[in-house]
Amino acid sequence: MKLKYILIGVLILVGGVITAEAYSDTFGRDTAPSSQLKSEVARTQRSARDLDRTYTNIMPPAPPGLQSPAAANPEPDQPEVDESPPGEPPPPGTYTDSEIPVEESTPPPAPYETNTNPADQAALEAVRTSREQRANLEAQDSEYAAAVETFYNEWTARYQEATAQHRRFRWRLEQADRRAGEYFRTQTDLTSRMPNATRKAHYQAKDQEERELYTEWQVQAHDILGQSNIIMLELRQLNLEITKQTLSADFATLYQEFHQIPAAISTLHTELDLFRQRSEQLENQFNRG
Repeated sequence: MKLKYILIGVLILVGGVITAEAYSDTFGRDTAPSSQLKSEVARTQRSARDLDRTYTNIMPPAPPGLQSPAAANPEPDQPEVDESPPGEPPPPGTYTDSEIPVEESTPPPAPYETNTNPADQAALEAVRTSREQRANLEAQDSEYAAAVETFYNEWTARYQEATAQHRRFRWRLEQADRRAGEYFRTQTDLTSRMPNATRKAHYQAKDQEERELYTEWQVQAHDILGQSNIIMLELRQLNLEITKQTLSADFATLYQEFHQIPAAISTLHTELDLFRQRSEQLENQFNRG
């Protein structure tokens, strides 16, 4: 019985000691993590102040008569207050955030995307005019004209793609030639400024090797461009021939209906006597009356 009371007393004493230590650790002094956190916060604040002073020192002074952004907006953190009555629409000429028109900027076309060949322009204009005339004169389509039109549309799409690729190849080669001159002049100038004679000789040889490689590439590229020019002459010849065929088919639809009298005129002419008899009957009928 005494042993039981002794054990209870020991447990109460141990619990009191643990509670006292926990209270002291929590409220009496800072824990190790808390101290570290405070130190890190203080160090961060000092670093921010130092960085702010550094930026202030390197920023140039404002020009005379020009107010700095900080002076113009002394309280940037203060939200802008709308003083208009609630529910009242904004005055005319103003826009809300959702009503501000956004202008979509269209990038300019590349220099090689515009076809300036006179023959190609004349062919396209001729077909456009021909089709407008067919529509204005209400020309009836024919099987031959429809087949030629389908063929022309397919050919034109392929031909325009080929001409665009040719113009792009030629434009890029011209730009490469122009850029190469500037590039090699810059490389030669930089090499000539090297103070180390050994390294300077090394880069002089390297510049010469690079120039020879480019010259070899340039000869091959211009040879390919020459072959492309010859092919384009053949394609342009065929484009003009197909264009003339299309115009001929369109023109045939304009006069194909004039080789016979329109059906409405012929039909009414065959019934001419019938209408004449009915006219006489009406006249006799009313005259007797």
